[in-house]
Amino acid sequence: MEKTGLQYKVNIGKPQGFLFCLFFIVLICLILSSCGRGAEKEEKTQGELQGNQVEVYGHIITLNDEVEPVLEMLGDPKKYEEYPSCLYNGKDKTWDYGKIIISTYPDGEKDYISSIEIVEEGVGIFSGIQIGDSPEKLLEAYGERINQESRSIYRVDELSYGIDFYTEGDLVTGFSLYLIAE
Repeated sequence: MEKTGLQYKVNIGKPQGFLFCLFFIVLICLILSSCGRGAEKEEKTQGELQGNQVEVYGHIITLNDEVEPVLEMLGDPKKYEEYPSCLYNGKDKTWDYGKIIISTYPDGEKDYISSIEIVEEGVGIFSGIQIGDSPEKLLEAYGERINQESRSIYRVDELSYGIDFYTEGDLVTGFSLYLIAE
């Protein structure tokens, strides 16, 4: 290296130039790959459940979403019902899978999720409450926002949705996540 005033002049021969370029390329690859890892972590953080969502068999189901992809994931129901909608033009529909019940409202040619009832273990809700948890855990998770409607129903009303938790004895046995009609 030669010093010329305030500048440095670097003399790189062919072998050193190749190594320098190789080092530079590896450095750029490492930087770019670490950016990708950060994005994956961010996706997992964003993948946490929100208040109007449940996780069923590893899939997130959201109130007000189109029902068709959920029905494809769940397969054929044990029971299907439809009836004239009280609030919308068309028919409300219910798919009963035994331990999961999905109800919808119509909007044009499509149906959207209005409620999800779960009575199966291993299904998560955004607060971390699961079937088999204690009513005390409900109170810890929701605090003063929870109302005990009866000996077996705890209710949480949010702005646009509600959650009913069903209990028997000292265990949560199921829950319903539903839209609140405006």
